[in-house]
Amino acid sequence: MNVLIIEDDPQKAERVISAIQSAAPDSRIELRRSYQSGLKYLESDADVNLVILDVSLPTFDPDPDVRQGRPRPLGGYEILRKVRRRKKGFAVVILTALEHFGSSTHQYSFEQLKEKCTVEFPESFLGAIYYSQSTSTWRDQLADLIRAVWK
Repeated sequence: MNVLIIEDDPQKAERVISAIQSAAPDSRIELRRSYQSGLKYLESDADVNLVILDVSLPTFDPDPDVRQGRPRPLGGYEILRKVRRRKKGFAVVILTALEHFGSSTHQYSFEQLKEKCTVEFPESFLGAIYYSQSTSTWRDQLADLIRAVWK
């Protein structure tokens, strides 16, 4: 299985990679750290079966010498909207540590965003998982969703 993780937090990314390797040891995993690099990878000819997606992302990859652009509070959702018509055949799991997303004009709770994605992306959206450093519940939920993709 080919997995793309779009996540800007290095510690969270490391834990997600470990969880995927435990659930699907033969997986090939790619990591992208921003809206732009994740979008470019999905728009390329890369073979992707599963995308593990954070919602709030920086515009560009972290680089101490370069300005990173504006934060994208709904960057993961924006990626899904951009690629849904161009690229098919991959499943998506949102994995986030936030309970609320968006700007002052478009604010969504975790449950509202989950429902929005379920309605808008029925062909690819598997579910949303709340990530917490203090529990392992998210690991079990992710493993269950990976098994659903890789039957």
